[in-house]
Amino acid sequence: MNRILLTILIVACALVSQAQTKPMAVVSKVEKQSGKTVVKLKWFASDFDAFKQLVNEGSTVERVQISADQDPKTANFDGATKTVIQPTKTRLDKLDANLESTKKLQLLLEPFLAEAVQDNDEAKNFAFALAVLDCSVSKETGIVIGCTFTDESVEKGKTYAYRIRIKNTPDGFIAVQTGEVTSYPKIENVTLTLDRKNTVEMRWQSRDTKAFGYGFQLEKSLDAPKEGNYLTKTPYVPVRSTDEKADKDDSFRDEQLTEGKTHFYRVVGLNYFGEAVMYSEWQKIYIPNHVHAEIYIDTTYAKDQTRVIVGSAFGDGKPMNINRYELHKSTQKDTDYSLVETKPYSDSVFKFTVPMLKTGDQFYYKVLAISKDNDTVSSLPSYVFTLDQEPPAKPTMLKGEIDSNGVVRLSWQAPSDKDLQGYRIYHANDKREEFTERNKELSLATTLTDTVRLDNLTSEVYYCLKAVDLNYNNSPFSDTILVLKPDTIAPVPAMLSTPVVKDSIMVLSWVNSPSVDIKMNFLIREQGTVIDTLKQWSDQTISFEDTRIIAGTAYNYRIVTSDKSRNASLSEPRKVYYEPGYRKAISESKAVFNSSTKAVDLIWTLPQGEVFSFQIYKSLNGGKFYLVKTIENGSCTTYTDKDVQSGDRYAYKVKYILQSGIHGMPTKEMVIAF
Repeated sequence: MNRILLTILIVACALVSQAQTKPMAVVSKVEKQSGKTVVKLKWFASDFDAFKQLVNEGSTVERVQISADQDPKTANFDGATKTVIQPTKTRLDKLDANLESTKKLQLLLEPFLAEAVQDNDEAKNFAFALAVLDCSVSKETGIVIGCTFTDESVEKGKTYAYRIRIKNTPDGFIAVQTGEVTSYPKIENVTLTLDRKNTVEMRWQSRDTKAFGYGFQLEKSLDAPKEGNYLTKTPYVPVRSTDEKADKDDSFRDEQLTEGKTHFYRVVGLNYFGEAVMYSEWQKIYIPNHVHAEIYIDTTYAKDQTRVIVGSAFGDGKPMNINRYELHKSTQKDTDYSLVETKPYSDSVFKFTVPMLKTGDQFYYKVLAISKDNDTVSSLPSYVFTLDQEPPAKPTMLKGEIDSNGVVRLSWQAPSDKDLQGYRIYHANDKREEFTERNKELSLATTLTDTVRLDNLTSEVYYCLKAVDLNYNNSPFSDTILVLKPDTIAPVPAMLSTPVVKDSIMVLSWVNSPSVDIKMNFLIREQGTVIDTLKQWSDQTISFEDTRIIAGTAYNYRIVTSDKSRNASLSEPRKVYYEPGYRKAISESKAVFNSSTKAVDLIWTLPQGEVFSFQIYKSLNGGKFYLVKTIENGSCTTYTDKDVQSGDRYAYKVKYILQSGIHGMPTKEMVIAF
């Protein structure tokens, strides 16, 4: 139940998102009824309020004939054929209130029939999306709501424009050509796969059908194709997130399977009228008989020249379906098993006796229970060996290196012994100390990654190792190697002085790091989340002038010092807030004489920051500038001066005031003479 609600919620949110960005959607279908051409229409309101108008006020369908290439929005609907669709309640009240389908419709439409005003946008969007989703896959829902119309008075070969009108809602339009009945594509590339023995996954391509409908009926039958048996009570609606590709295959998983039966499946696509019109070919898949048991090896032991494996099969209450047992062996725990013996099933207890000509053998054994359809269940591996006291040879050619993060990478050459189980790796900070083991598990890998601390006084670390066979015999130590640690000590940071502002320039000075292995210094400036590198140097530079500073902005300056081993240090930060008390003039402005209005139009671009107002200054014939207009609209970029006369010379300036009260400089004079 939770999965169904989640699916509805995801699809509902997607439908709301799509509907709110589009006007009323109208779809059409041309078909034959009793040899006569008819047109079917269906329309979908664009949001909750429009849908509520549709439910409570009904709608009107208008039709006129137009040319084949005419846009229906340009058609003249004066004298159009009109059909009034009554409000939803007129049809809902005629239904049997005791039927489950009627109760479902009443619940679906309750938010739209209620007189109270809905204030919760999330609830409105969800109710609207559920209604649109149900309407898009259900013929009956569309009829009751009153968003469908069948036009039986059309002529074949004509083109008609339809206008759908809902009170207080933008009209919907569609053009329909009646020359040919509407055809629908076939659903292609349906595949069936059996997953984990108990689930059939259906996959199909729906990219060619999405223009015609959104839902599907998934048919299933046993032994032979038979239509009318559906996997879901309601149409299946695929869910796809915004991160997934639009042309991704749709899929459905069926877990209600019958073993030993051939299952037939077919995908049936629904158009937006809720009609089954798109079909795939029937596909089939055989569900094999599975082994319903767990297999355990209880005892393994050596007896004289034989190896004995005894175990049991435990069922889960279902028939175990075991046809035979197979014994397999391998020298590796997880791979390369080979068949030793097969026994037909006679009892839940099994016993294998394997002859062995010599001692010192070591094998992993597995017992498989297999059904007549070759479904297989395996026991866990069980190890059998006879005592081997010969230690392996020691590993050779041990090599190692340490990087700047303290990561040690070791490699060596394995001995030629065939019964190795792994290696024990040892290290010490001094060759005279006791070596300690570094790895917790044995592995056959001939490489190892280790970590050591670099923040101590020792610059050396020693490594050696032993080989271990399957009987835990240890080889002699390999040769011991010395690995040197890298330099990881950061240099002494530089000392940055307090910045000083001179004539709109930030002057910075510092004392360089005294460390002797300095490779490069970087002067960086932080402005919010933006970090700029202003200068880099490796000499004795001690100052810099930052000319790219902006009034009203906080800056944070630092020096990064790195050495030749790529260790780095940061100086103490120096924070500065640059505020000169004014802002630069608007960057672009112009005055244009408008001959049609006999006025002067001023145009300018918006400055940086939140503007409170603009002030317009004017000068006549070279006289003194005076304030003519204050515009308290921070997004305004134009002003029209109608108080002008021919033969005069006018000059203008525009000045702005920020919300903080700081004034911008006036623009350059904009001169108009006519």
